[in-house]
Amino acid sequence: MTPFSVIVVLHDSAPELAALLPTLERHAPEAQLIVVDNGSHDDGPALAAARGAELIELPDNPGFGAANNAGLARARHDITILLNPDTGVGNVLANFSDPKVAGRETINGVDTVRVTGNVSADAVNKIAPQIGATGPVPGTAWIREDGNHELVQAKLEPAPGTSLSMTCSDWGKPVTVTKPAV
Repeated sequence: MTPFSVIVVLHDSAPELAALLPTLERHAPEAQLIVVDNGSHDDGPALAAARGAELIELPDNPGFGAANNAGLARARHDITILLNPDTGVGNVLANFSDPKVAGRETINGVDTVRVTGNVSADAVNKIAPQIGATGPVPGTAWIREDGNHELVQAKLEPAPGTSLSMTCSDWGKPVTVTKPAV
């Protein structure tokens, strides 16, 4: 596998980091892990250091961009992943409450376990602010049954008949995004 670095930026994000670190340890144990703390008042920096991360502390909270730049300056590999434990699909999955196995399905030829539950309004609004959730939102995650148990599909249903879905495939392959014309 090509070596890579992972940069995680924190600001009072200990609970989110606690959910993220085991996933990184399971799926990317060989990655260089750099955690940049933006002046947290919780135990996030200590948690990162205890798990072996290279810790950079920026006490004056210069912001997400500056923190990523500090991490990039320490990265040893050409491929670098920038993560924010407070947002994104990982945060949605970490904020599933009352999860229940609801069956098995095949999605795009992949055998999955379907897990249903509710996702906190805060986590939903961080990934899709246009939803404007004010309470828990029903969610479903389809997790690959074998191998590394990758996320195959995720769905949020903020109102009956209205949903937001994301399907993942081709794990480990580069992703190319073309900026649309303005």
